[in-house]
Formats: sequence, structure tokens, C-alpha cells
Amino acid sequence: MTGDNHDRGQTHFDFLIGFSVFIVAVMFVFTSVPGLITPFDESETANPLLADRIADDLSESTLVDSSGSAQLNESAAEAFFVDASEDEVRSILGIDDRRSFNVSITNSTTGTQLDEYAVGDPVPDETGQVTVTQRILLADGESYWLSVRVW
Repeated sequence: MTGDNHDRGQTHFDFLIGFSVFIVAVMFVFTSVPGLITPFDESETANPLLADRIADDLSESTLVDSSGSAQLNESAAEAFFVDASEDEVRSILGIDDRRSFNVSITNSTTGTQLDEYAVGDPVPDETGQVTVTQRILLADGESYWLSVRVW
């Protein structure tokens, strides 16, 4: 029985494979765990999903004549920008008090902002954490930019 090799121990190759599998598993855990907790993170960075949601809602239902139309409804715009209080605007947009926002309509050819069609906080000078989403609206044969800024 001295010639049998059935009682041999772990070889270097077995140890190398086991250690490599362990390292890959640890690296996978460290790279995937931050992605799992991101939806519950309360960070103060800009949120492009929120800006897109608000711009879509305003340009497809709240400020236009009908769904699928880009024609600005003047009375709806007047009710949203002029008549509504800040709390009502936050409720319409679905934004809590911790977020800052600015919604404005600008003439696309001249670049001038329509003062009566602007609501929200003043845009900060440092725009590093501001998400801007724009949509085109039509009024009186001219095109206008609906700009939504969230920070």
C-alpha cells in the first residue's frame, strides 16, 4: 500500500483555484452592494430621473392642449405659473421640500425667458449639481423651450 496515491493532500493548484474563486466572490460583493442601496440613498445630488419625469408630465399633459400635442395651452400655463402657490406647484410636480427646482419657458429663437412663465427657486451660479431637462412647446406659431432644473 505504499504505492497508492489515494491519501494525498491539497496541491498548490487546488489552493490557487479555491483562493481565486474566493477573491472573485469578494470583489463581486463589493461592486454590487452599493448599487443595491442606491435607491434608498438620501443624497443631495442632482436627479436626472426626477427632472425627466417632471418635464414629461408638463409637456405631455399639464401645460398642453391634449396628450401627444406640443401646443401650449395658455390658460393651463397661466394657472400653473401665475395662479398656483409654491406648495401647489410642488404638489403638482411631486417634489418634496428638500429639493430645489426651477421651471421656465424660454423663446427658442431669441433666447429670452418669459418672465410670467417661470416658477421655483433661482438657479444657482454653480451649476455642477443641477440637472436640466428641456422640451419644445409651440405657441402662436413659435417654438419655446420648457426647461426643468432640479438640484
